[in-house]
Amino acid sequence: MKKFKSYIAALAAATALTAGLSACQDDVDAPASTVPEAGIEANMTILELKEKFWSDDKNYADSIYDPNDANKRFIIKGHVISSDKEGNIFKSIVIQDGTAALAFSVDQYNLYTSYRRGQEIVVDVTGMTIGKYAGLQQMGHKSWYANGKSWQVSFMPYQEFKSKVELNGMPKLNTIDTLIANTFSDIPNDNDGLRKYQSQLVRFKNVYFAEGGQQNFSVYHTKVNEEQNRTLVDREGNTRIVRTSGYATWCEKRLPAGVIDLVGIMGYYNDSWQIMMLDYEGVMDPVELPGSKEKPYDVPGAISEINSNLTVNGWVKGYIVGAVAPEVESVTGNSDIEWTAPTVLASTLVVAPDPSCKEISECLVVQLPADSPFRMVGNLRDNPGNLGKSILVKGDFVKFMDTPGITGNSGKTSEFEIEGVDVPTVEGTGLTILATEMTVPGTTDKSPYTFVLDGGSNSKNAPVIHASTSAVRMYAGNTLTISGAGLKSIKFTLSKDAGFRYTTFTPTSGAFDPAQAVGDTECTWKGDAESVTFTVGDLATLGSENTQKGQFRFVSIEINGGGEGDGGDTPTPPGPGDGDGDGDDTPAEPGEAITIDLDSFKGENTSGNMYSLNSPVTVDGYTFTTNKASGSTEPAMNVYQGAGTIRLYANNTLNIKGDKAIAKIVFSINTSTGLKRYTTMTASSGKVGEQASGDESITWTGNTTDLTLTIGAQSIGSEAGKPGQIHISKIEIYPVK
Repeated sequence: MKKFKSYIAALAAATALTAGLSACQDDVDAPASTVPEAGIEANMTILELKEKFWSDDKNYADSIYDPNDANKRFIIKGHVISSDKEGNIFKSIVIQDGTAALAFSVDQYNLYTSYRRGQEIVVDVTGMTIGKYAGLQQMGHKSWYANGKSWQVSFMPYQEFKSKVELNGMPKLNTIDTLIANTFSDIPNDNDGLRKYQSQLVRFKNVYFAEGGQQNFSVYHTKVNEEQNRTLVDREGNTRIVRTSGYATWCEKRLPAGVIDLVGIMGYYNDSWQIMMLDYEGVMDPVELPGSKEKPYDVPGAISEINSNLTVNGWVKGYIVGAVAPEVESVTGNSDIEWTAPTVLASTLVVAPDPSCKEISECLVVQLPADSPFRMVGNLRDNPGNLGKSILVKGDFVKFMDTPGITGNSGKTSEFEIEGVDVPTVEGTGLTILATEMTVPGTTDKSPYTFVLDGGSNSKNAPVIHASTSAVRMYAGNTLTISGAGLKSIKFTLSKDAGFRYTTFTPTSGAFDPAQAVGDTECTWKGDAESVTFTVGDLATLGSENTQKGQFRFVSIEINGGGEGDGGDTPTPPGPGDGDGDGDDTPAEPGEAITIDLDSFKGENTSGNMYSLNSPVTVDGYTFTTNKASGSTEPAMNVYQGAGTIRLYANNTLNIKGDKAIAKIVFSINTSTGLKRYTTMTASSGKVGEQASGDESITWTGNTTDLTLTIGAQSIGSEAGKPGQIHISKIEIYPVK
């Protein structure tokens, strides 16, 4: 994540001006201030402390000590980044050291007078209490939470805090790092993300208040949540709560209308991130983001985003300088790259900031999707003339083959451009458009298709974009017209709340196949047209509120199968066999189940309850190999109360091989942890059963001795659209009978 100084610089300028005015009031010489110097030195980082004493529990309280060494000291240091001067931060001091931030809950007002922003403090936390209050890890006093029947951390006595803290030097505002987030999804919600980003000072770029221009930040002196919480929306349509106390000095200011940048402390309450502004200066003019096609990232900028370990998606511009060499799975140096053309392989490109660059640390490795227009006209094996040409490409900025790279490009002509290369029309090539990309109501052009959303016969309610669900919400009588050559199929992915008022969506030609029905999460039109108009039905005949006026709510539209040309989902890759147990898609009759002991997968402890995965592992005659593959996070195991859960993350793979063919596999899902980021699973052969949010298990059927399963990129769970995960608590394998 980038660090940003402008917010702090503005505060520093204001402080300097105030100091200058004060100095003019007195002509006498003032004695020089004594610069404090701490007598103790830190021996660990804030992140190391948080990891060592972490618990997944929502509330807990632990004393900081080493049971094996009574003399061991735990000492941290950091710069104060919070202030209670403006009334929104209450009895709390937050420090930051570059690795993480940590809040101290202290029973004292006006803490800013003694611990100013930018002041470095050194704290011997040995014997103090660390834990959580409603999910937020902090230092404080151990107290009993009767309703939750658990210990928690609340306000510690001020004298206890004061006795443990030593000031070091004078306050320096420029020592504070304000982290940059392009979207809310840049702040992960897993344990690593919670430890690293709770209590950090973050600047969210290009956001807006859903209630902007209509409400104030809060209600004066209120303590009611609904009156203190406001909804902030990012450029992807995701939302976060901004919480402003009724005692904050700006609580009665009107929420700004339109796009802004917002700076605040990352709070956390009952499984949800919250943003706590320090002052009204946290409302800032927006910084224009790179990443659009018109203003793409350069290669160094994209590499910087990737090295921040946060998810970014956008356009990048550079020059084609090579491809990854054969038999290279992990790019570690320049020798892993073919810097000439033609190359041996056609699956990657190496993109540099200039055409003469031959230093891989300055380059991106771009994945070329199989059987796509991008691979066809872009690869250097078949198109050696592309070497040295400029390229503009869209995708996910991630670590790929253990080096900065670009994945997630669809391979469609709309997501890349190469200097001087004309891309031939590919039969069936389509596109996917998100609801948040559409003009609502109005006309959206996304070549080669045009989308027109209109009020139709409804003179009162025109289509709208719903911020909290990132969906287009259409009302009875509204129309959607889609125009463009070769319309064969159109798939609508419905919003998570579509079922309440779900109704028919009648086309002027073609038909939905299968027909629309109660409980749909998606629906697909099939036909053959250059233009089709859909009209929302009058009553919610397919919804739970079927006597109310109908609505049609969707989050995305996929034209012609997203480029497959068959109007359906991406085909499952064929297995290598012929029905004899070596990869046949025809399910075989399953025998008795074998329950796999997950303890064999448990590797080294990495932090808290998290462990690495042993791989490969052979259990009961079957070999399991987990792989990070094109994902950004290594597969892992979470162990809680003795039970282990395998966590597979977006784009990870799981390969299962055995001497005896497999007819069926049932994966049980840990429903305590695995429903928020639950995602799809695709198979190299056979078939994965229908999946939906809330699943307690996933079932694969087929007939093979060698199966590779790939984890979906995006969640279909309660945190839909975020990077996907599958949490496996049990594996049952059914050999062919």
